[in-house]
Parts: sequence; C-alpha cells; structure tokens
Amino acid sequence: NSTGILMRLLPDGMEDSSFANNGVLRLQYGRSTGPIAAAVDAQGRIVVTGVCVVDSFDIDWFVSRFTPDGAPDSTFNGSGWMYHNFLTREDIPFDIMIEPTGHIFVTGCAGVYPKANFAFLRLRPEGTRDPDFGSNGSMETDFAGNQDVAYGTAITADGKYFVSGTVRDSVTNYDFGLARYHRNGDLDA
Repeated sequence: NSTGILMRLLPDGMEDSSFANNGVLRLQYGRSTGPIAAAVDAQGRIVVTGVCVVDSFDIDWFVSRFTPDGAPDSTFNGSGWMYHNFLTREDIPFDIMIEPTGHIFVTGCAGVYPKANFAFLRLRPEGTRDPDFGSNGSMETDFAGNQDVAYGTAITADGKYFVSGTVRDSVTNYDFGLARYHRNGDLDA
C-alpha cells in the first residue's frame, strides 16, 4: 500500500500551513496511490492525476479535485475523485490540462512495455467522462505497434489537441511522435 502526498509551499520554500494539514495533503484511492501531475483551474481548485490500484492489481488512472485550501471537492464526480481503467495491466498518465471550457484532459499511455498506446481521458468540469470524446471520454492511438507513450498536450487556437510523445517503431528504436486530434478525439489528417 502507498499513499500519495501533495505539498503546497510558500515562496520562501516553507510549507503553507493554511493548506490541508499544515501544508501536506495525503491521498489514497484503493490500495495504492501515486500522484504524477496537477493543474489549477480558474476557481483555484487543484486537479490531480496519477496512478492507483483500486479493484485489481492493475495500475489505473485517477483524477481528483481539491478546494484551494486542500479539502476534497465533493462536487467532482460526487466523491472528489474518479478512476479509469483502460483494461491493460499498466496505465500511466503523464500530463493534465484544464481547458478554457473547464474540461479536464489527461494524457499518457495504456499498456506496459513493450506494447503501449497513446491514451487520453477527457472529463467534463464536474468530473464525469465526456461522451462526446472518443469512446465515452477515453481513447487510445496505436502508431507503430510497440511502445507509444504520450507525455504532453497543448490546445491549439482552433481548439484541437496537439500531443507529443515517443513512438517505438521497432524493438530498439524510439522516435519523437507528434499528433493532432479533433475535439471528438479523431486524428486530424
């Protein structure tokens, strides 16, 4: 079992005692939790993504939201958090982005070495999966049949997702990969 920790620091590097429990927020979803990335929305709420082990020994994605003072935000998915299983043994998110609309876009991979795909999760502002994106809010892209991992996302001026990562085209070669997607998750040819 493992517990994730978030800390908020003051500009001088000291813990902010007004946040959570003297500057430290502990979170655990299921057996184990490991936060990886966070973003702050327009209301100052903290949105966190990472890995968790909930209902099996698979590693899945979680997304949680906290109030600016570090309390769980129960308006997010009715409990303050949600998780997504891409139905592979190991799924890892690497980036989280709050869109201007308040939607939450998470980027990473679904699968374990040597076979993984670019993977994405799009949530509505209230923390439910967006049915207008991919297959009920999630999708994967397999570029080369091997180890494809999305590490970062930006949104373009015309509202498309621009994603960077690595694509493994053979057993030994990793290449830089870029892809652009429409708002519904389709690749932009």
